[in-house]
Amino acid sequence: MRRQDKYRNIEQANLMLENSYLKRKGLLKEEENPESITIKFTDKWEDRMKSNRDGNLQGHTPLGDTVTLRDNGNYGLVGLGPYRMRNNSRMFYFAQYKPKFDEIFVQNMECYGDYINKAKDASILTQNQMSNWLDLGPKGCQNKGYAYHKFQKKDGSSNFVVGAIGHRDSFEIVGVK
Repeated sequence: MRRQDKYRNIEQANLMLENSYLKRKGLLKEEENPESITIKFTDKWEDRMKSNRDGNLQGHTPLGDTVTLRDNGNYGLVGLGPYRMRNNSRMFYFAQYKPKFDEIFVQNMECYGDYINKAKDASILTQNQMSNWLDLGPKGCQNKGYAYHKFQKKDGSSNFVVGAIGHRDSFEIVGVK
């Protein structure tokens, strides 16, 4: 079995296990969520990226005003930190659309050496790529934390609708499919 197939099978098993746990606990929502959402960066997210500084360099959002995220486990690039010459590294922020949890999950990772260009050129990362890169540690990329951005109404129902802003005021939904 190829390594990629092995990871895909493990991911599918984990997803099935996660779904069965959520169903037993009554936490799995049966309502229909969009297959994909298009998000726009709010001023608060732009300011957060700009506040990520190293000397006279600052972080920024990717080119373009929006990013489309799909309910397929892939990650979309939503922010870049400044290049740090002293350790040849750069922070990257990749978002994942998780409708089962009413959230957008943002993975923060610091990439080193050749992986800086790989991450910068990748507007989309699969779960396999993310896992493989994070497994490499200082030779590739390291997990530096994560944050979730909830899109929920006060009654607990999903709020993936055009105009909705996540609870951290970082992303606004501008399109759904």
